Formats: sequence, C-alpha cells, structure tokens
Amino acid sequence: MSSKFNFVQILLAAVILLSVSSCAKNRTLNALEGTWEVSSYTEDGVELVGFLISAMTIEFEEYGENSGDCNITFILVDGSTLPTSIEEYECNDDGTEVDLVYVDGTKETYDFTVEGDELEMEGTIDGSRYEIRADRD
Repeated sequence: MSSKFNFVQILLAAVILLSVSSCAKNRTLNALEGTWEVSSYTEDGVELVGFLISAMTIEFEEYGENSGDCNITFILVDGSTLPTSIEEYECNDDGTEVDLVYVDGTKETYDFTVEGDELEMEGTIDGSRYEIRADRD
C-alpha cells in the first residue's frame, strides 16, 4: 500500500510539473493554454510512462494575466484513472517557472519551456527530480 501511495505522490508531482510550462505574461500563457499529451514523465531518471502510467494529459486553461485552471489526468497501466487535487497554475513574471497549486494551498514549482507544440517541465519536489515532455494535442 505504501508503494502505491509513493507512486501517487510521484504522479501528483509530475502532474504539477506538466501543468505549468513557462509563462511570459500573456504570450507565454497563450502558449501553455490547451491540452498536452505527455510522452515522457521521469522521476530521478526513471521513466514512468509505459511502466506505471499508460497515458497522461495536462490541460491548462487561461483565465488571467499569469494564472489559470489546470487539470492533469493519469491513466495507470491497469486502466484506472488517478485523480489529482491541483486547483490552478501560476507563472512567474519572466515566464520561466510555473507553480501548480493544490486545493490545500501547497505549491510545486517547475521550470518550463514551450517551443511550438512541445512542452518541457523540470522541477525538484521533496528531493526527487521530475522531468516532463509533452506534445500539444
């Protein structure tokens, strides 16, 4: 049970990382907006897509100058869906970091870049390094 709980924590951290790709005010937020299909999600260099996760999507909805709603969906290899408790995302002023904000107010911070239809997110959460690669759906 505890290994499943650790996996859920890892997935949530990755979701947060994916949710927040880079924001340079309105231009970057517009770049983040939309649905992203995750092709790679690693924790400390270990690939989770295809191992524990069969599919993962991140949806960023714009609603302000530097913040918006975020939804991350994990489909596990057994076909079940893992819910997340991310409420919104916020970008820093220079559009290089995104915070995934949970309903309890805690935040996870990721560096991100958007180039065309490709998103990269990286961050260290609770001592573990997460990297997310996604393509615009």
